[in-house]
Amino acid sequence: MGVLDFGCILPLDGELWEVLRTIDRALTTGCASTRRQAVIEWSQITDEARAPMKLLDEFAEWC
Repeated sequence: MGVLDFGCILPLDGELWEVLRTIDRALTTGCASTRRQAVIEWSQITDEARAPMKLLDEFAEWC
């Protein structure tokens, strides 16, 4: 038996909607460079903090 709870729905404004669309596209197209850019943007990784990028990219590939 499944339970549906519609009480926790995040209202999406224009900017957040576009960010989520970009991430979805990056994860579903299979393009590694697009996926990396989306992970960098979503995780707010700066140029100085690129060390975890490989781990995040591998996680995105697994998803």
